[in-house]
Amino acid sequence: MRTGEEIQAALTAIGARGYRIESPYRVIVDAQSFALATDGHVLLAVHSSVCPDAVAEAPAIVAKLARDVYPRDTPTDGIVEAAQLAAFVGARTGPRPPCATCNSKGEIECDDCGGAGETDCECHCGHSHEAESEACDGDGTVECPSCTPLKKMPGSLCGHVVNRALLRDVLEAVGVYDGRLSIRATPKGSGFIYVLAPVDSAKWFAVVMSMQETTRAEAEFEKPETWQKVAATA
Repeated sequence: MRTGEEIQAALTAIGARGYRIESPYRVIVDAQSFALATDGHVLLAVHSSVCPDAVAEAPAIVAKLARDVYPRDTPTDGIVEAAQLAAFVGARTGPRPPCATCNSKGEIECDDCGGAGETDCECHCGHSHEAESEACDGDGTVECPSCTPLKKMPGSLCGHVVNRALLRDVLEAVGVYDGRLSIRATPKGSGFIYVLAPVDSAKWFAVVMSMQETTRAEAEFEKPETWQKVAATA
């Protein structure tokens, strides 16, 4: 696995895409403490023994999801080799370098207001005054165009369509390229969520949303032939 510092940076980068957090959240699941980050599409939780610096409590809705999907003794849809899954999603073995545009913060200064959140505005009476920037809604920052939104890489897994870029983020964040991983697909709303975890340890687990808008045909078209031979088996 990666070092705690590397995992902390990876979790922060994931959280920056969604909640713009500066450090991972902390959540208690089954009396165990985890550092956690999510962008609304992927949730990654790493045991505090590996990543101990998370202190801010996770929002209630995020904590509930983590507790609901925590891989206890529930049945899986299959077991995959981490190395084969890494090849399927295109995960690199070294840490992913930070975004050159935003340093993986997920946001950049708003050009419209220069980071102030307000711009000079001339109203109908001819007077000038300051008004909230429409480009950033007064935040002073906007999403980084280089790393947000995440690229879509559809693939077929356990009978559903997943964005391989999200699975790639998980494997690269924790640095797991060997051993076996369990995969469980669970209905959620109008789609599915994948729960991914190592078979032989409880050091981390991840939740990845399925891609509802991508057709099965598109996913199959982009699926490597090698993955056809290593589809998850019970």
